[in-house]
Amino acid sequence: MSQKDAEKNLNNLKEWIALVKENDWEKFKECGYCVYQGVLSKGKVSKAADVGLKSLKTDNPAVITVFDEFAIEAKTVFPDVFQLTLSNKEKYQIEINSWAKVGKKFPIDEFGNLDYKRLAVLCGIPTRALTSASITPCLKKDVLRIGTEVSKGQSIEHMMEKKLTVTSSELNRYRKDLAIAQEKIDGLQEQILKLQKENRQLKNKSDEQEESLTYMLESGRRFSL
Repeated sequence: MSQKDAEKNLNNLKEWIALVKENDWEKFKECGYCVYQGVLSKGKVSKAADVGLKSLKTDNPAVITVFDEFAIEAKTVFPDVFQLTLSNKEKYQIEINSWAKVGKKFPIDEFGNLDYKRLAVLCGIPTRALTSASITPCLKKDVLRIGTEVSKGQSIEHMMEKKLTVTSSELNRYRKDLAIAQEKIDGLQEQILKLQKENRQLKNKSDEQEESLTYMLESGRRFSL
């Protein structure tokens, strides 16, 4: 970048800053504070002030210094606007990295499985975020790297035994439900057999009555079997 362009970018930025600060920062408010995810956006300032984006990032130390000073001032004047917004992945990584330093482990539930709900609360993110494409790969690696906790007063063997007990209890309940269902089926089958027997008896009686009527018509006599 030429010296002329560097000076132009610096002057444009200074003039824009002076302009947006007039009348109680009216112009700055009108442009939406040039904020993005809680910080002053270099891209938005670049467009608003007609300053080269490279100058704001790497090419012009003087421009970068002025921008940084203005960003601090804007944050001081509008603290509610300029609050750094972290992504769910960033929140997760900050929390887990702090665990690695102090030896904290991933939380588990009563069955020894990773407790996603507690983990989400600790990280300050929604539970569903832990199963997202951006966090899931990190989570798997971190669990292997850091490990999981063991519930206070319970050994791994105790938790496995507890899980087995619950599984056996569920199996017994399923067996009981199956026995009840089988008993109902047996009852229905008995009713079906009874109805089939009554149906045959009615059919036989109907056949006998029909035969009696036919004989009476043919012989002029009446009898009943």
